[in-house]
Amino acid sequence: MRFSANTGFLWKELPFLERIARAASAGFHALEFHDEAQGEESGALSDALGQAGLQVLGLNTRMGEPVGCAAIPGAGDQARRDFDAALALAERVDAAAIHVTAGKTAEPGARDAYLAHLDWAGQQTTHTLLIEPICRAAMPGYFLHIVGHVQIASAPERAEPDVGDLDYASLLPALIAEGYDGAFGCEYRARGPVEDGLGWLRAWS
Repeated sequence: MRFSANTGFLWKELPFLERIARAASAGFHALEFHDEAQGEESGALSDALGQAGLQVLGLNTRMGEPVGCAAIPGAGDQARRDFDAALALAERVDAAAIHVTAGKTAEPGARDAYLAHLDWAGQQTTHTLLIEPICRAAMPGYFLHIVGHVQIASAPERAEPDVGDLDYASLLPALIAEGYDGAFGCEYRARGPVEDGLGWLRAWS
């Protein structure tokens, strides 16, 4: 297994370049950046990465107070400048992916603005583009937060959901309490005739 250190969360008490060295000495196999690297001098960043010997898996577009702006109507020009800067950095450090941060907005045109920007960004590069839904509890106001569909099965067997390591009897009500109002897709491999394993359905319905 390989593990990547996210410098936006780990060793935040240290200057950014020192976090890179600390990740290498701690035994991590790769790095992920927020937008910290965009403020670093190119040569110093290259030196730090060369000494660490770690691959950069991905980095964010500019975040700032609104945590990006790609979904904010009217901010398209800034979003494109932010993406261009992130792309230039990704090419310089050979990062595999770019997270296109959406920003905090509840404006009616946010979805269309974000989709239009992602379409444009996808035409600029062959890098993998990442999007990240963030729950309201962790980041109030962030545009991309909706969970569209939840599928369930046991772990690790992928059998009926009332067996295994996941406590769906507690997890599913918690999802509903957090605002999920969709159906739960049952994508599991029945251990026998389907009807014989449906005690959970009668108990949880």
